[in-house]
Amino acid sequence: MARWSCRLTGLDVPQLLRASHIKPWAACLSDDERLDAFNGLTPHLDALFDGGWMTVEADGQILWSPA
Repeated sequence: MARWSCRLTGLDVPQLLRASHIKPWAACLSDDERLDAFNGLTPHLDALFDGGWMTVEADGQILWSPA
Protein backbone atom coordinates (compact mmCIF):
# COMPACT_ATOMS: atom_id res chain seq x y z
CA MET A 1 0.00 0.00 0.00
CA ALA A 2 2.92 2.38 0.53
CA ARG A 3 3.22 3.01 -3.20
CA TRP A 4 -0.47 3.67 -3.93
CA SER A 5 -1.78 7.22 -4.08
CA CYS A 6 -4.13 9.46 -6.01
CA ARG A 7 -2.37 10.51 -9.20
CA LEU A 8 -3.65 14.08 -9.01
CA THR A 9 -3.69 14.90 -5.31
CA GLY A 10 -1.01 12.62 -3.89
CA LEU A 11 -3.45 11.42 -1.22
CA ASP A 12 -2.21 8.09 0.15
CA VAL A 13 -4.84 7.16 2.76
CA PRO A 14 -5.97 3.63 1.78
CA GLN A 15 -9.51 4.13 3.13
CA LEU A 16 -9.97 7.11 0.78
CA LEU A 17 -8.60 5.50 -2.37
CA ARG A 18 -10.58 3.63 -4.98
CA ALA A 19 -9.36 1.27 -7.68
CA SER A 20 -10.23 3.79 -10.39
CA HIS A 21 -8.16 4.13 -13.48
CA ILE A 22 -7.44 7.17 -15.58
CA LYS A 23 -6.39 4.95 -18.46
CA PRO A 24 -8.80 1.99 -18.77
CA TRP A 25 -7.34 -1.47 -18.31
CA ALA A 26 -8.54 -2.45 -21.80
CA ALA A 27 -6.42 0.36 -23.28
CA CYS A 28 -3.25 -0.62 -21.38
CA LEU A 29 -0.57 -2.41 -23.36
CA SER A 30 0.90 -4.43 -20.47
CA ASP A 31 0.24 -5.62 -16.93
CA ASP A 32 2.84 -3.10 -15.70
CA GLU A 33 0.78 -0.32 -17.23
CA ARG A 34 -2.46 -1.74 -15.76
CA LEU A 35 -0.95 -1.88 -12.27
CA ASP A 36 0.73 1.53 -12.46
CA ALA A 37 0.31 3.05 -8.99
CA PHE A 38 -0.11 6.50 -10.57
CA ASN A 39 -3.17 5.47 -12.60
CA GLY A 40 -5.71 5.91 -9.79
CA LEU A 41 -8.00 8.63 -8.45
CA THR A 42 -9.76 9.50 -5.21
CA PRO A 43 -13.54 8.83 -5.17
CA HIS A 44 -14.57 12.46 -5.72
CA LEU A 45 -12.20 12.86 -8.67
CA ASP A 46 -13.27 9.47 -10.02
CA ALA A 47 -16.91 10.65 -10.00
CA LEU A 48 -15.96 13.85 -11.84
CA PHE A 49 -13.84 11.88 -14.34
CA ASP A 50 -16.51 9.23 -15.00
CA GLY A 51 -19.17 11.93 -15.33
CA GLY A 52 -17.18 13.75 -18.00
CA TRP A 53 -16.60 16.83 -15.79
CA MET A 54 -12.81 16.50 -16.02
CA THR A 55 -10.12 14.56 -17.80
CA VAL A 56 -6.38 14.12 -17.48
CA GLU A 57 -3.92 14.73 -20.29
CA ALA A 58 -0.96 12.36 -20.82
CA ASP A 59 1.32 14.90 -19.13
CA GLY A 60 -0.91 14.98 -16.03
CA GLN A 61 -2.62 18.29 -16.78
CA ILE A 62 -6.24 18.42 -15.63
CA LEU A 63 -8.83 19.66 -18.13
CA TRP A 64 -12.20 20.75 -16.71
CA SER A 65 -15.52 20.66 -18.53
CA PRO A 66 -16.83 24.13 -19.38
CA ALA A 67 -20.15 22.98 -17.89
